[in-house]
Amino acid sequence: MLVTLLVTLALLALAVALLSVRLFFGKRFVNQHIDGSRAMQQRGIHCARRQDSEMRARSPFAVSEHTDRHKRRNHTRN
Repeated sequence: MLVTLLVTLALLALAVALLSVRLFFGKRFVNQHIDGSRAMQQRGIHCARRQDSEMRARSPFAVSEHTDRHKRRNHTRN
């Protein structure tokens, strides 16, 4: 039982070590963001936040999401 546990721990340690080689010895971390992919950029695909802001800016029916509450408060005080 103890031998099986030690072999399992050794295999697990070896797997973690092999998986972390690129992380420790690589030049930089892998960019997993969708805007970092050249293939996605060539297809015109961006992250959801950027696509949403682009669509809101282009829409002729866009409604301003900012309120003038802050301006009104300062205006009424003077």
